[in-house]
Amino acid sequence: MGPDCGTALIGGAPLAFANAVPRGDIGIVSASGTGLQEVSTLIARLGGGVSHGIGVGGRDLDERVGALGMLAGLDMLDADPGTRTLVLISKPPAPRVAQLVMERVRKSPKRSVVCFLGLENMTLTAAAEQAMQKTLPATRMSAGKVKGKVRGLYCGGTLAAEAALLLDAMGECLDLGDDKYTRGRPHPMIEPELRNEHIAAALADASVAVLLFDVVLGYGSHTDPAGVLVAALKSSRKPVVASVTGTEQDPQGWSRQVAKLRDAGVHVASSNAHAAVLAAAGVN
Repeated sequence: MGPDCGTALIGGAPLAFANAVPRGDIGIVSASGTGLQEVSTLIARLGGGVSHGIGVGGRDLDERVGALGMLAGLDMLDADPGTRTLVLISKPPAPRVAQLVMERVRKSPKRSVVCFLGLENMTLTAAAEQAMQKTLPATRMSAGKVKGKVRGLYCGGTLAAEAALLLDAMGECLDLGDDKYTRGRPHPMIEPELRNEHIAAALADASVAVLLFDVVLGYGSHTDPAGVLVAALKSSRKPVVASVTGTEQDPQGWSRQVAKLRDAGVHVASSNAHAAVLAAAGVN
């Protein structure tokens, strides 16, 4: 599974930060914990299921590691008769290592979808859609544009990386689960109040026009992350966009968390990529 691995779905059993996802015929190998969570839950919401979700740690496609975990995971899923479609996920990989994995996956007899962030404009949403051959509904924000930048305050590192790529010059994203923020403190998926100080700073910053958030559900996560976020945004007069990574079967309940955010005036998009695009469309 590899160092820095925090998520897996093995034979239907969620391990560490993972979600209640039905079994199916889509196998995932992911060098990203929240990437695996986002894609597996979108697959579930599109009506599909996961055979195995093999987490290999966020550094697996680093030049120094050389995708040892992902290549082993591919071998496992190729040999699994219950897996018909392969999905590979990674934060921005080392180019040589990405090429090595692509050469290996082309030899697989199974249909494959590759989502390496930063390559070919691929998103986690598109990976789930291609795996399922279905399209997730987009979300529109009725309000007009406001002058300023988007500030993304994220619990999930890969979700932050994806949003930053999509925002480009329209804003910035902080990965509050990074080691520099969590040293001696719990991860913000466990204790989302850790981003409250950053929310207060963004609300007070005149250059920030729109706030962008992830809300990550599942086993190991806070029991009510949407409630914590809503409480921190009570004084907000700025537009707020969020996405909720999870399923109805998660302990927190996807629709209950979405409803709590929408009742507070938060624009909830159908995925993290859609949320980033929505937030960017709200600024000029």
